[in-house]
This record gives sequence, structure tokens and C-alpha cells, in this order.
Amino acid sequence: KASTSARPLAASTSGRRSAFFADQSADAKFTKATEFQLRASNSVGPVLAMSMAADISAKVVKELRDKTGAGMMECKKALLQTDGSMEEAIEILRKKGIVSAQKKADRDVKDGIVTSYLHHNNRLGVLIEVNCGTDFVARRIEFRELVDNIAMQIAASPNIQHIKRDEIPQDAIENERRIEMEREDIANKPEAVRA
Repeated sequence: KASTSARPLAASTSGRRSAFFADQSADAKFTKATEFQLRASNSVGPVLAMSMAADISAKVVKELRDKTGAGMMECKKALLQTDGSMEEAIEILRKKGIVSAQKKADRDVKDGIVTSYLHHNNRLGVLIEVNCGTDFVARRIEFRELVDNIAMQIAASPNIQHIKRDEIPQDAIENERRIEMEREDIANKPEAVRA
């Protein structure tokens, strides 16, 4: 319940309205907004949403978010669907992540960078292009470091025979699999692990 000094701020998203109160704690704001959104989307009934939302704190949601990297609302919904079970919520988010990754796979990646690596004796060089979804990613230092490291890894691996998996002959795959299965550390494992 809001205090008398609270000032309601109305926010509208896709025709839905949600009230936030300026002087409530972060947990209360989060719970109130989540209850409304769940009722509006008919994910769970209004009575169930109100009773379950009180049980799941922002700390638990944050912990799930830290483990999965998913958004706060997605974490909250997953926890509500699983009655607060962290393991089941992680599984739900992983399944949703696979779906969202498939959606992103169809998207064009038009931005990126081209970089080169030239070995100190000038006898070996690599020119590489790595694409990404946005120019914001391409400008980040971490992305540039990744591309530089990939170029150096390519230079350090002169025995590369195939670039794409479908270019590898089936007999070469079977030969490598046979060699791996005959290693001592694999031979001592149970059959289910070796398969």
C-alpha cells in the first residue's frame, strides 16, 4: 500500500497502464509492476499473481539474472512460473534463450571490423573480417580485442585443413573420433559418457 505522500507516475506501454510510486522501495515498485504486467498479459490469474509476487523478492530475481544474463522481467516471470524454483527457472530461461537465439540467427549482421595480424618476421600475415549486429558492438574495445585474438590464433594454427564443418570428409571425422575414443582417459569412462 502506498503512503499518502506518494506521487503516482503513470506509464503506458502498448495500451497497458502501470502505476509506480516515487517513494516506495525498489522491491515494492518491482513487485507492483510485475503483478500488473502478469495480470494484463493473462500469464497467471490476478489472485495468483498477487500472492506469488509477494514471495519472490528482487534479490532472488537479481540472483537469477546474474546466473543467466536474462532480463529482470523474464527472470521474474520464470520464477513465478516455477513457484520460485531457481533450477526450473534457469531451465525455462535456457529454453527461451534457444528460441531467441534462433530468431537472431536469421538477422543480418552488417557491421563489424576488418583487422590484420602480421608476424614479427613479416613471413606470416592474417587478414580477418568479423561481423556483428550493431556498430556499437564493433566500436567496443572488447570486440576489437576478440578479433585481434582470433587473428593471432589463426596465425598460430598453420595446420588448419578445413574452415567449415561440412567441408570435412566423413572418413576424417570417423578417424578423429576413433583416435579420441582410444585415449586412456576416455577408455576408463562409462559407455554412456563415451557415446
